[in-house]
Amino acid sequence: VVVDNTNNDKAIPAHTEEKGAVDGEAEASKAGHEAVDADGVVRRGAKLSDAVAISVDEAAAKAKELDGKSVKLTGVVESACQPMGCWMVVAGSKGEKVRISSKGHDIFGPKSSAGRVATVEGELKVKTVSKEMAQHYEDERELKAGETRKTFTEDVTELSVSATGLELKPKA
Repeated sequence: VVVDNTNNDKAIPAHTEEKGAVDGEAEASKAGHEAVDADGVVRRGAKLSDAVAISVDEAAAKAKELDGKSVKLTGVVESACQPMGCWMVVAGSKGEKVRISSKGHDIFGPKSSAGRVATVEGELKVKTVSKEMAQHYEDERELKAGETRKTFTEDVTELSVSATGLELKPKA
């Protein structure tokens, strides 16, 4: 079962690391997921517009106003999907967070993207994530030294962006 990450389905996507695919998707190259351009920037999806990016913190503060709208935002990658690189969490300087994925499950970033500065364009949503899906995300992220996995006992509300394009720059 493939879950469209823009809805509240309780089904959990089945990752197949060996194939780099999710339930019948075309085989994806692991090397392609980890690819970095010669200038050190990771670029995926559509080219970013010239619009000024807002911070993750600003997007979170205006979440109700921006819900369902196209945004360009920036923050630091906190974590990424370790089996495939199909999602990442981008944090602001005040601790606000946004989960980045792509509606068509077609934009993948490096699994090693934590610490990079992300600029992302796409539709921002305030959404409820089932406790099962929240646990799935938790189980896919890389733990920091001394950290233990959380256990989710109820649904959570989070901000997400269904990315159409993204850039990940090395942290300055």
